[in-house]
Amino acid sequence: MLIAIPLLFLSLVFGFLVREPQRGRWDGVADQPDPGETLRQAAMTLLRNRPYLILMSASALTTFSAYAFAMWNTSFLVRSHALSLQHAGILAGVVSGASMAFGGVFSGWLTDRLSSVNRAWLLRIPLLGHLLGLAGMVLYLLWPQATWLTVAGLPVPTAMLWAALSGFFSIWWVAASFNLLTQLVSPWQRATAIALQTVFSTLLGIGLGPLAVGLLSDALGGAFGNDSLRYAILFISVFLLVPMGLLLTLYHSGAYHAPAPVLRPSAGAPLVACSD
Repeated sequence: MLIAIPLLFLSLVFGFLVREPQRGRWDGVADQPDPGETLRQAAMTLLRNRPYLILMSASALTTFSAYAFAMWNTSFLVRSHALSLQHAGILAGVVSGASMAFGGVFSGWLTDRLSSVNRAWLLRIPLLGHLLGLAGMVLYLLWPQATWLTVAGLPVPTAMLWAALSGFFSIWWVAASFNLLTQLVSPWQRATAIALQTVFSTLLGIGLGPLAVGLLSDALGGAFGNDSLRYAILFISVFLLVPMGLLLTLYHSGAYHAPAPVLRPSAGAPLVACSD
């Protein structure tokens, strides 16, 4: 309620004061008119767009690891760093939340600056963020129990430094990926393309990510005892190598150079190959 009410007023402000941009104003060239597809036809058209499918899959698999960590981070701090539930929740929210907020804003600015010079940065930035974020995550999860400083009588584990580093870099994929996604499809496909990506990301991220960690932690309980959650999160975090591989495939295909393909739904139509 405390969050919903201010957002309701904010939406009213946007509704009355912010004008919707003219459609196609920044597209550069005239596009073919909207073919008036049904939702099913639009979805099938997008799924035949191979570069889009690869990028969407990479984004969904990234959220699989991200939500798995986010849901279990507080429990990890309680079990592996002997913090109270309240203390662990505050640290997890403040440190990870603040670092990701700064990382998101910075990566958006960086994406605008670098991609205007070379569009390859639309994939280089997510890859770099994944690499550095994963390194920070591994260090965070494996760092031994130790106190960095004490704030208001509450100890802050040294591992939280690596959590902040991981949070800052792990969000770098968002701005660049959404930028590239809107360029891999035609203007009249963008809303459906983003919606489809959101659905897949939600199903994998919120639906399966935390569940996978819980099942894996239970399975590892006999071998690792109280540290089973640590290694379960670590395993799911390393799974980030899969979306990194997909982004590398997209990078080497040169798809970021290609103009948005114009596709029409038809039975048995071949996949649209990435441009070299």
